[in-house]
Amino acid sequence: MNSLFAFLHLICVLVNTNLPLAKNPSAQERVLEKIHFNPARKPQSPLNNSAISDELDALIKKSVKLQNHKIPILITGESGVGKDHFVNLLKKAGPRKDGPLIAINCASIPHDLIESELFGYETGSFTGAKSGGKPGKFMLADKGILFLDEIGDMSFDLQSTLLRVLETSEFTPVGGCKPVRVDVQVVAATNVRLLEAVEAGRFRRDLYYRLNGAQIHLQPLRDRPDKKSIIQYILQRELNAVAADDQIQICPEVLSLIEQHPWPGNIRQLINVIRATLYTANDPIITLQDLPVDFVAELRQFSVDDTRAVNSTLIATLMDNSPVMSLMDWELCGIKTALKDCDGNISIAAKKLGITRTTLYKKIERFGLNKTGNDSLLYVAT
Repeated sequence: MNSLFAFLHLICVLVNTNLPLAKNPSAQERVLEKIHFNPARKPQSPLNNSAISDELDALIKKSVKLQNHKIPILITGESGVGKDHFVNLLKKAGPRKDGPLIAINCASIPHDLIESELFGYETGSFTGAKSGGKPGKFMLADKGILFLDEIGDMSFDLQSTLLRVLETSEFTPVGGCKPVRVDVQVVAATNVRLLEAVEAGRFRRDLYYRLNGAQIHLQPLRDRPDKKSIIQYILQRELNAVAADDQIQICPEVLSLIEQHPWPGNIRQLINVIRATLYTANDPIITLQDLPVDFVAELRQFSVDDTRAVNSTLIATLMDNSPVMSLMDWELCGIKTALKDCDGNISIAAKKLGITRTTLYKKIERFGLNKTGNDSLLYVAT
């Protein structure tokens, strides 16, 4: 009430300068002392993120220098390490932060739509073409970044088409007559060993050297020196999202197992497991019994392969207290493991499981997985 009275008094002073208070500086100071001001919050930098380690920050700064000279960037690393997230970070920190970021999944473009998707088309260029035409990915990325994801899985037709436009920065829309020149920063990403693909004849050597202006490798989660801080950050982020009203606690045994796990699916798998655990827990205290069955089975296998890496006492407790897995649980675990081991290669995974590709596709759809073996409904890409 005192603050409100003081504020109204100050307004009166400003409106009517004939009041005695307006001519008495010491009285004005006493009034101002009764008004409580909250200091304005300083806007945080987009890269002021506790999950960014010194190693990752150094890679971001390196990518900024490469962008300044428009050198193509090739990001390598296992599936799930966060290559798409890293692209967002390098864009926010780089000279093209105000430009567009256009992503292309090179493994998913149909053969018949390659040129129209990449270069767009003019009015009436083919049956069903939109009136007024449609801009392609390269045109949309002008003055920004073109992110070529999963380049190791692209078809030879797409490789040839990309090579031509990357060499000249020019293309002609489908049905068009004049070439269009664009200014794009090319960033490519893959979990495939491209040099091996080149030697095997699956990837063009000239395109490899065109894309590989400079290479940035993202380490798997198990090898990162900041692994524990990443786990703590993601745990806290997900807890804040889930526990808006109720307090959720994680027992030390669960936290210890999460930190010791090898995480073959990397950060994507970590997010899936944490979300599945938090959303399906019956009590506000997360215990060993709340961990997903496939996580438990994977941890058991890992403890057999490397007994030094996991606390044997915790594993024994987990085995004694965890429920017996059903046949469906074992089937799900086997499919996930095969897909992760084969880096999402459906043909190799089906052969490893002893089933046909069609059968594997049906099982992937039934269990709600994607081709990397992760739960597609639990994780939304960044």
